[in-house]
Parts: sequence; C-alpha cells; structure tokens
Amino acid sequence: MEVDVKPDNILLDEQGHAHLTDFNIATIIRDGERATALAGTKPYMAPEIFHSFLSGGTGYSFEVDWWSLGIMAYELLRGWRPYDIHSNNPVESLVQLFSTVSVQYSSAWSREMVGLLRKLLTVNPEHRFSCLAHMQASAHLSGVVWSEVCEKRVQPAFVPNVSDPVPAPGLLLRLRAGLSWARALCLCALLSRAKGRLHCDPTFELEEMILESRPLHKKKKRLAKNKSRDNSKDSSQSENDYLQECLEAIQQDFVIFNRE
Repeated sequence: MEVDVKPDNILLDEQGHAHLTDFNIATIIRDGERATALAGTKPYMAPEIFHSFLSGGTGYSFEVDWWSLGIMAYELLRGWRPYDIHSNNPVESLVQLFSTVSVQYSSAWSREMVGLLRKLLTVNPEHRFSCLAHMQASAHLSGVVWSEVCEKRVQPAFVPNVSDPVPAPGLLLRLRAGLSWARALCLCALLSRAKGRLHCDPTFELEEMILESRPLHKKKKRLAKNKSRDNSKDSSQSENDYLQECLEAIQQDFVIFNRE
C-alpha cells in the first residue's frame, strides 16, 4: 500500500511512461490486516484514514490508494482538487467535510468519465473501485488494451525531450499553475534565452517560485552575492537584470497553486 499517491510522486521516464515513486511511508498489508496510522498528504488522503485516526475503528487498506488516484485524476482534468483541503485543516473538520460536501463534476466531461471518477471518489471504501479489474470493467476505459499498457507498448500522449531544458519546466508550469502549454513554454523560453546561451537552470528557477515564500527577495540576495564574485561587473549586472525581469514577469502571471 503506497499511502501517498499524488502528482508530486508520479514521474515520467524518457519515453513518457509514468512511474510511481516515493515509498517512504508505504506499508505491506497482509490478508486480514488493516493500517491505522494517520499517514499521507491530507488533500489526497481517503476519508477512512481520518475516521480511523479519530475513532480508532477498523482501520484502512488498499482502497485508500484508489481514492488518491481519483483525487489526482480529477485534479489533472480540472486544474484543482474536488475538495478544498490543506495541510493545516483539523482532522475533525475533514471528517465532517466528507459527509457534507459533494464533488462537483464538469458538464464538459463524458458520462463515462464522470462515472469512473464517482467510483474512485466513493466515500465508503466498500463501494469504491479498488483493483485493476474494477478499472478494466469501466465503460470509460473499455477501449484500453491492457496487455499493451503493461508492456509499455502504448505511445504516451506526452514524451519529454530530455535533451532540451525547456519542455520539462513547461510541463511543470502548466501542471502547477494551470497555464496553457504555449504560455508556459514562452515563459520557459524567456528564462533560457540570454545571448543565445543558457545562463540558468529553468527547472530550479521555477521550483523556487513554487517553494519560496518570497522568491524574488531570495533571488536578489543570491544575485548580489554572485555579482560580488564576478570581475566583469557590467556584464554580470546586465544578465542579472534580464533574469530579474523574467522572474518578475513570471510572478505577475503565476497563479498560486497550493498543494499542501
């Protein structure tokens, strides 16, 4: 049981195939056993995890990973999660939330897609899709050739260009900030274009915008330190100013996407 299925822990290889990572809190559940610990990332944790923590009930099992898959699928389709949950929400409030708030599905989604999401996001784990056979029986996935999926013979819709630093940050921006592909790639191009050469790591710059509470303040301090070590101050200042303009442009367009 992985326990912490979320977009941050899904990585793509060079062919575009998805891989589940970070088994730091994963646990082995044998027949008849149940887990009881409060573990995972709150926005992706299944209701029974919170119930078990509060009431000390029967615990939980593999169904929690399928709930997390449903949350992640909804988020990737719509740009935000079905429940407004953050890391600082008390467990008591989350238990109440699952019993009072209904998931809203987009009218643009097919009936088959909504049906699949409903089965993954069923609060009662006994009625939730919780195995591959359930997924294979879904009308939305009826056209999938599962043997080819298992053998990685299905061409992924997105294949990262490992030799180009631009597409990966473009994907990062789009998933984190909800930007269009064109907009995200343009912002990445701004970061990587400086006199025809790469003077920064776009991935690092964009991760900093996500992780730092005051990224521009941090960037100014680091640039000031680097500038003092550069004998060619005029050239360094020009490039630093250009980079600062790029970061400020991103800050203006960057939509805060809280995944705590």
